[in-house]
Amino acid sequence: MNNENNYYKAPFLFMDDVVQLKEAIIVAQNHYGDQRNGTLDWDAYCQKRIDQLERVLYKIDSEDYKELPTPPTKEI
Repeated sequence: MNNENNYYKAPFLFMDDVVQLKEAIIVAQNHYGDQRNGTLDWDAYCQKRIDQLERVLYKIDSEDYKELPTPPTKEI
């Protein structure tokens, strides 16, 4: 396990994409919340998934938006 590398991606998303992604995360959280049935192990699993999705949602919300760079112009 010592030779594992840590990688990350910085996706290029527009505001509409971010809104749809956040809505999908909330739908998934609600789904896991509705799947709870009173069984200790299953409820713990559902809560774990909700917490994982909450961390992703927090990362999306806390990220700053950057302005698109102006593309270079070609001179003829």
